[in-house]
Amino acid sequence: MKRRTLAMFTATTLFAVLGLTAQTPAQTTQYQVVTFDVSSYGTVATSINPAGVVTGQYCIDQLCGNSGGFVRAADGTITRFDVPGAVTVVPQSINPGGEITGTYVDPSRNIHGFVRAADGTITAFEALGAGYGTDSVGISPGGEITGYYYGVNLVPHGFVRAADGTITRLDVGPNGTYLRSINPGGEIAGTYIGVDLMWQGFVRAADGTITTFEVGPYGTDAASINPTGVITGAYHDASAVGHGYVRAADGTITTFDAPSLVATEPQSINPAGVITGDYYDANRNRQGFVRDADGTITTLHVSTYPLGSTNPLSINARGEIAGWSEDPNATTHGFVLKPAEQGESRKD
Repeated sequence: MKRRTLAMFTATTLFAVLGLTAQTPAQTTQYQVVTFDVSSYGTVATSINPAGVVTGQYCIDQLCGNSGGFVRAADGTITRFDVPGAVTVVPQSINPGGEITGTYVDPSRNIHGFVRAADGTITAFEALGAGYGTDSVGISPGGEITGYYYGVNLVPHGFVRAADGTITRLDVGPNGTYLRSINPGGEIAGTYIGVDLMWQGFVRAADGTITTFEVGPYGTDAASINPTGVITGAYHDASAVGHGYVRAADGTITTFDAPSLVATEPQSINPAGVITGDYYDANRNRQGFVRDADGTITTLHVSTYPLGSTNPLSINARGEIAGWSEDPNATTHGFVLKPAEQGESRKD
């Protein structure tokens, strides 16, 4: 089942003000919680731009075998969109101008990349030599796209797609390269698989210089890079426990943990160095966190279900966070967290 693009409607929205207790040092951060549903079968918000515009995916059927994309404006207005020939659409990143990139799956289960212009025009594309799929992950303010594709030997290769559509292959490791994130200056953060089959991080400067880095000997993943070149991601220890890290532009690395003994997974970093992501609690449920630039960590639980997951995926320059939560029926709901004034208790 396919839905044509640009159907407009307003989502069901819940507003609340949530007090969340931070750790080290102790303080209380107030967020206005906005939850929304594009479909009764499930909604996942994946990226938020500086203006508060959100993109993501919604389920078309109960099993989410088919899905479409959406754009949620800052005023809450939602536009659904599809990619011609797609049964599944997965928007992954939105830039300040409203351009969106992501991945779609055709009826033969082949994976392709796409870019959606702010006016709704959609362009599908394939990376060079993509024998088994193109995964488009990040988009810069200038429209450069980063991602990876699988060649005929199933080894992943990184790619950069210029705004004019030119695609350049980028390989860092012999066993695979994943480009995760691109900043306004054209710096790219990603992960490669070395000769020892371990995942390690790298940053590619705008001039093409590549610097590799290792936070731990058991695997390092670079998830997001901000405009000043600060990178966040996760690394694993000998017990396969995941931990978070921040890598400064000069290469200095600081490690951190959300209150978890299982896994801390940073997802996104904003221009001020504020990081959001998720961790597993003692019951192995996913919960969210925010780490301020000074190291203060605030835990986040958006789901109204005590055992439900909270999954922040993106944070913008204003500190607004987009992601998804889960209810007792395992249905997903999109959310936006908006920083509120200390002690504010209004409902909009």
